[in-house]
Amino acid sequence: MAKDPAMVNAEERYKHFVRAVTDSQSLWTLKNDVGWATWDDSDGDTVFPVWSDREGASRAALTTWHGYELAEFLDDVLQPLRDSEFWVRVNPDDKLLGIDLSCNYFREVLGKGDA
Repeated sequence: MAKDPAMVNAEERYKHFVRAVTDSQSLWTLKNDVGWATWDDSDGDTVFPVWSDREGASRAALTTWHGYELAEFLDDVLQPLRDSEFWVRVNPDDKLLGIDLSCNYFREVLGKGDA
């Protein structure tokens, strides 16, 4: 069975994310005066988008998340992510599609640098 092209692309973005964040030790998300950019998916789970590069987050701020600004982080967010009950969406595309990881798994992946 052929893989869905959107998922192949998401898998490639995920692998790129792990390599890039492991090398740079930083990642990007969006925030405004109220807090971090999040949304509820079709299952009612809260999703937190993160990007491995400034350009990806900047594009999202301009096209999807009007009123949000870029925020670079790593250490100051990884600790609070422990035991959080939302999902981290890695390098989402312009339609916000991507691979979701539990917060604990996200922390493990970044700690090991495994893709």
